[in-house]
Amino acid sequence: MKETAADARTVERATKIGNAADRCSRIVKSFLAMARQRPPERRAVDLADIVQATLDVTGYSLRTANIEVSLRIDPAVPPIWADPDQLNQVVTNLVVNAQQAMMESQGTRKLSIAAHYDDHRQEIVLALADTGPGIPEDIRGRIFDPFFTTKDIGEGTGIGLAVSHRIVEAHHGQIRVDSQVGEGATFTVTLPASGEQAEERPRVARAGRHQPGTQARILIIDDEPEVAQMLGDIMLAEGHEVETADSGEKALQLLSSSSFDVILSDVRMPHLDGPSLYAALERRDPALLQRTAFVSGDTLSPSARVFLQRVHRPFLEKPFTLEEVRELVDQILGRDDDPEGSLEESPGSKAESDTAVSERAGNQASAPERQ
Repeated sequence: MKETAADARTVERATKIGNAADRCSRIVKSFLAMARQRPPERRAVDLADIVQATLDVTGYSLRTANIEVSLRIDPAVPPIWADPDQLNQVVTNLVVNAQQAMMESQGTRKLSIAAHYDDHRQEIVLALADTGPGIPEDIRGRIFDPFFTTKDIGEGTGIGLAVSHRIVEAHHGQIRVDSQVGEGATFTVTLPASGEQAEERPRVARAGRHQPGTQARILIIDDEPEVAQMLGDIMLAEGHEVETADSGEKALQLLSSSSFDVILSDVRMPHLDGPSLYAALERRDPALLQRTAFVSGDTLSPSARVFLQRVHRPFLEKPFTLEEVRELVDQILGRDDDPEGSLEESPGSKAESDTAVSERAGNQASAPERQ
């Protein structure tokens, strides 16, 4: 959209949409990574930036709910060694949880967010206090349990606080709640400063090397027309020739009459799915397997994991970025920066080891809800 826009205003809007989509993608992946207990990808982050980013997103909803927000972040708070998107998910869950709690109150609605550095304990303390109805003692010890919710059936999932608890623990921190009925609730998160986890170095991502100018024939197989068209548009813009198939059966027909340099297939499809297509290629023309990669939004399922572990082919998880698609195709075409042709360090697609595949996540996430 940005590349074809005719005016600056459209480019600006497209940029904002793209940034929001990228952020949603990262949150989806970090959210589901917690279900698989994948170690967070950390770097030094500013807590004030995390909190402000959350309020930028939730601010309108808070204002329309007549909730006053008090924000006090001590400037002396040092950076936190954290996955910024996962930490943002924690703060967002707590803010939304507080908002939903205060919707049950008719009095003053105020959310107080404060953070300081405890020099004695050498940890950062973040507290979110609301003026909601409070949490009864008999359920206070269960609020971080997965799927526990006080909402009616269909109104709450009971996963927001459970995921937040998992994220905080994965960052070597703690989360607790203090509450009395009729006096609101205060959620306190404590985390080590960046220096406390200095031994955990962030993974250095290699920039993929895209070498335009060499046209390739690419077969895209996906039963979702929108996904196939989007992938096709990306490849066409890169100068490649593209054919699409909406089923494994149609793909086999095309492969019997045409040759392709790259075969990019969805894993989960009706009838002849990705694993069945791979098995058919294995029987008919094993050489094609080295040109094959997969796209999947289902890497959380046991069957998809087992398949990807077995075949050791590159794959791209949904949601993906344009650059990840480019890198995947470059790798299949042998344009990777690694002189030995390894795909191990690609941020978007990998020739996965069993362990690496077990750390991947899919493409669905629920919005944070009041427990």
